[in-house]
Amino acid sequence: MHKRFAAVAEQATGSGRKSGVFEDGSLLGAQRGDTTVPDIQFPWVVTLILRDCSNEQLLPWSWITDGFNTYTFNANAQFIALIDGMWSGYSLLVIREGYVNRLVVLDQATMAGTTQNICLNPA
Repeated sequence: MHKRFAAVAEQATGSGRKSGVFEDGSLLGAQRGDTTVPDIQFPWVVTLILRDCSNEQLLPWSWITDGFNTYTFNANAQFIALIDGMWSGYSLLVIREGYVNRLVVLDQATMAGTTQNICLNPA
């Protein structure tokens, strides 16, 4: 499975941040916002920082996917997820070889504009 994700993942070439635009829903689960309200919906951003659960060290060069799009974390283990405003909840899978994969559910009401520390347990 890791090889398949690696084959389609964007490869980082430097220390710059990798960002992902998620706008078509998620195969892993997404929840639409209130469609009865006729206001304009704006995209929302969540910054994810990936760490090892046992020692809190940053885990660079990991993958994140929503089932449609796959991206890599950069060398600083930081990833910015930009999510279409029509989604109030969004699910992403964080993958790193040697660790247990983790499903992360992002919630617009509590996570928009924040930095979330995500830890992975060694396999």
